[in-house]
Amino acid sequence: MFVIFAWVPQRANDELFDAWVPLQFIGKQLAAANSKEPFTIIFLDGYRRLSNDYTARLKQFGFNIIDFSAGAKQLGEKIQNLKEYGQYAYFCFLRWVALNHYLKVEKIREQVIHLDGDVVFNATPTEIREDLRGLTFVLQGCPALVSITNYDWLDYYEHELIKLSRNIEGYSSKAWSERDGWEKSYRDKWAGSWQRKTFSHDQDLLSYLIHSNKIVQDRPAQFVTQLKLYYA
Repeated sequence: MFVIFAWVPQRANDELFDAWVPLQFIGKQLAAANSKEPFTIIFLDGYRRLSNDYTARLKQFGFNIIDFSAGAKQLGEKIQNLKEYGQYAYFCFLRWVALNHYLKVEKIREQVIHLDGDVVFNATPTEIREDLRGLTFVLQGCPALVSITNYDWLDYYEHELIKLSRNIEGYSSKAWSERDGWEKSYRDKWAGSWQRKTFSHDQDLLSYLIHSNKIVQDRPAQFVTQLKLYYA
C-alpha cells in the first residue's frame, strides 16, 4: 500500500493545507490514471481543523483517511526532546514510529511505499509498486520515497530514534565520529550525505543509520539495474 503522512498546522484552513500537501491534485492524478491502488493518508495532528467538505472530497478520491492524532500524541511522549526543532521536523521524526504502530495494530504485513505529499509521479502507482516489489530502501538517503518490505526497518528506526531523543548532542556527536567513509556509503548504499553535526531531521538520522548499517537498506547495486522506472 501507499502511505502519505500529513499534519495540519494551527490556523490553517483547507486551502492553505492543500497548497502545502496537494492531496486533491494527487487524487485527481490517480483518478485520471484509473488507479485502484490503496492510498492511506495518516494525519499525525490537526485533522479536525479540516472541513467536512474537504475530507469528504479526499474520501471520494478513494483515499483511506486515518486520524492518528491521539496515537501520535501518545507515541510522541517518547521523543519530547525533539520538539525543540519545530513541528515540521518533530513530525518527520515521529512519522516512522507512527507507521510502525499503525501497521502492528491493524495487523498489516504488505509492502509499504511511502511518498511525501508533494512528490509528483508520472508512472502509475501500480507500475511503481511492481517496480519496487520486495525492496526495502530509502531513495538516495531522502525519505521522500521509502519502500519497506522488511518491517525490521521500522523497529530499528524506532529504537535509534528513542536513543537520539534521550541524548541529542551525545548521540549526534558519536554519529559524527563515525562519519568517515560517508562518500562510499553515499554511492554504494544510497545513504545520502548528512552535513549537520547535530541531528535535527529524520533525514539526518536515516543517513547515519544507513551509513552505519543500523537499519535495513537493500544495496542499489543489487536491484537498480532491474528497475524499469527512473526515480530522482
